[in-house]
Amino acid sequence: MTGGVNMIARIWRGRTKKEDADVYWNFLTQNAEEDCRKTEGNRGVSVCRKIHGDFADFLFISFWQSMEVIQNYAGPDIERAHYFPEDLKYVIDPPSQVEHFEVFSV
Repeated sequence: MTGGVNMIARIWRGRTKKEDADVYWNFLTQNAEEDCRKTEGNRGVSVCRKIHGDFADFLFISFWQSMEVIQNYAGPDIERAHYFPEDLKYVIDPPSQVEHFEVFSV
């Protein structure tokens, strides 16, 4: 492998009912995505959705300059999922943790 870590990917997965998929998609892209993007050290956001059966699965990936700057967004416990009150209206069994991956290339 050549080169070093380019950035950190913070990955959250969640699920809603199929009938809530569009409303939640709009919330994520208009609120959560914007909140990430305006935080210093953010390098971008990708929001993905897959509808299957009665559910919609969401993948929210935010890219960050370093683990240290993630604290500006998530607080001191960067492994803890960051929720808005609206998330809890739609997300089924909201996960308490997120994952972080080193990004070597994009």
